[in-house]
Amino acid sequence: ASYQEAIVDSLVEKTEAATHSGGVLVAAGGVVLNSRLRDRLRELADRKDLTLLMPERAYCMDNAAMVAGLAGAGQGVREDTLALDAQPNLGIGH
Repeated sequence: ASYQEAIVDSLVEKTEAATHSGGVLVAAGGVVLNSRLRDRLRELADRKDLTLLMPERAYCMDNAAMVAGLAGAGQGVREDTLALDAQPNLGIGH
């Protein structure tokens, strides 16, 4: 738990330094699946009067399929042979 808190502290501190009061904060990607980070970003948004845009947890999965597809394209794999229609299936938020 202390390791997680140290990471969240670092992410929130850097985010706070990069934001301006009254602005917009967009948080996305696999890291935003972490509930402690989500809570702390909400607190930051409230404290700095930021509009927080954050997808539901079900849509915060890693983008490994996209990265693999791009890597394959760089190696001569034809785009029409890739099936990247993956759907999150963890049941989060349902």
